[in-house]
Amino acid sequence: MAEQTEPAVITPAMLEEEEQLEAAGLEKERKMLEEAQKSWDRESTEIRYRRLQHLLEKSNIYSKFLLTKMEQQQLEEQKKKEKLEKKKRSLKLTEGKSLVDGNGEKPVMKKKRGREDESYNISEVMSKEEILSVAKKHKDNEDESSSTTSLCVEDIQKNKDSNSMIKDRLSQTVRQNSKFFFDPVRKCNGQPVPFQQPKHFTGGVMRWY
Repeated sequence: MAEQTEPAVITPAMLEEEEQLEAAGLEKERKMLEEAQKSWDRESTEIRYRRLQHLLEKSNIYSKFLLTKMEQQQLEEQKKKEKLEKKKRSLKLTEGKSLVDGNGEKPVMKKKRGREDESYNISEVMSKEEILSVAKKHKDNEDESSSTTSLCVEDIQKNKDSNSMIKDRLSQTVRQNSKFFFDPVRKCNGQPVPFQQPKHFTGGVMRWY
């Protein structure tokens, strides 16, 4: 007669242990998910920060480029103005000298030579002083054009001005440049009126700040 097998008995202690193991597994899985989420958030924040830094750096370089360009244009405009005033003074001195040399008579204009007479001596048309003056002016123009500041990205990047300093320089340059732009028609008490002044603003001239 064969022996009968006893049925498996699951005790409450075994059930409790199984529940504890399951709870421990779930807790471990939850902690792993939390760590993964924190790591993802941290990496995302670093990536966003790096991108923001990159954009700010590019914006700073672009601001420096604009500022350098505006200052360069302002310097060139000032040189042109000084050159024009110098030319006007030179013309006035030349006219005064011609009147003194001619005893008050109008200077006689030299007759223009025809195209057929091309083998003439330049000393017959211009004096030595006039030739030297023209040559000096030509050399000054070449020096002025060659001395123009070139905008190089490397030079701009080497400029360590802060954003606040760049803003101050920009506002100052804009104020200086705006002085060159007046309305050709509008005037108030004999003073020129700037373009940016509203047309409804009458009775005075707005200040530059």
